[in-house]
Amino acid sequence: MVDFTVNRARGLRVSLLPAVVLAGLGCGSDGPAHSALPSLSVSSTWGCAACSGPEELDAVLALAVGPDGTPALLGRSAPFVRIFRKDSIIAWGVSGDGPGELKAPIAMTWTGRSRLRISDLTKNSLLEFSLEGELIDETASSTTELIPRPFSMVASPDASMAIASESTGPGGGPRITLIDSIRGNLEVRSVVVPAELMPPGRSALFVAHAVSQHGLVALGRGLQGYDIILLGLDGRAVASLRRDIPRRPRTDAEMAAVRSLIGHGPAGPSSTDRAIDPENPHFSMNGLRFDTLDRLWILTTHGEPGTSDFHVYDSELSLLGSITVDFPLSHFDIGGRSLAGYYLDELGIPNLIEWTIEEPVAKAPAM
Repeated sequence: MVDFTVNRARGLRVSLLPAVVLAGLGCGSDGPAHSALPSLSVSSTWGCAACSGPEELDAVLALAVGPDGTPALLGRSAPFVRIFRKDSIIAWGVSGDGPGELKAPIAMTWTGRSRLRISDLTKNSLLEFSLEGELIDETASSTTELIPRPFSMVASPDASMAIASESTGPGGGPRITLIDSIRGNLEVRSVVVPAELMPPGRSALFVAHAVSQHGLVALGRGLQGYDIILLGLDGRAVASLRRDIPRRPRTDAEMAAVRSLIGHGPAGPSSTDRAIDPENPHFSMNGLRFDTLDRLWILTTHGEPGTSDFHVYDSELSLLGSITVDFPLSHFDIGGRSLAGYYLDELGIPNLIEWTIEEPVAKAPAM
């Protein structure tokens, strides 16, 4: 029997789940690391139905949370970047081909506490900006090991390093690249995506990834299976996990959203629906993040429609439990002790919400 603790004021449900079997790969003989399931407490919310200026939330491509808990959104049109401080919202980002301008931004991470790095597909460049939008550096991807260009970037919760996913690596095979943000290096090392996570014909776009501030790399495939592998910075496997659990069927609204996303239009069913998987993936390529204690958070689709269900694992992939929030998050990120998520409400209004990750209070021993 699953024990649920409900806190409706926070839109939060916590479930302590039984452990699942993992395959240890060099974990040692001391057993899985011990850690506790945290909770989430809402700290800030932003939303705007019909307003202008920097407060307007554009269709989101990426969400990144800085090490001090400051969230930033990357949108599809100018101003591309919005930074959400406690007392103000900063917006910047000009469309164009010139230095410091953005043409087709696709991914964004923090680099330390005061800079943002953006990948632009059309310019084939990595651009680094101050929080006020001043260009600090622009590097063509073809001049680095990031070849041809990163489609997705994820930073560690302290923004000391990031991990980038590429469509192809040497010889056409997919790979990921670690980026050392503190020392400013764009060419730390590349890791070839393990073959067991990459069925033939699939690109690295379909591999979820995350990096911890202590050097753990998580790779996951959630389109049809539920597969996770942890690697060290040397590329060696630490642990792996495969769960045999059913996927949730897509609702009519979710089918319409996928149809619109892939260009089939929002109208009723058509023959193209045969190409759309009728079941949700377990998690998306943006669904993995580490927190500061190296717990791995996975944003799954296992919850009821209109909710989001996080599976939380310790640093050796022992399942700590699940946390359900009453919002249909499409993006999330963790920075410092903060977790932020982006979603559209039932009226189609974009919203950004931020939680504080709170550790359980240890109970005093009985006298």
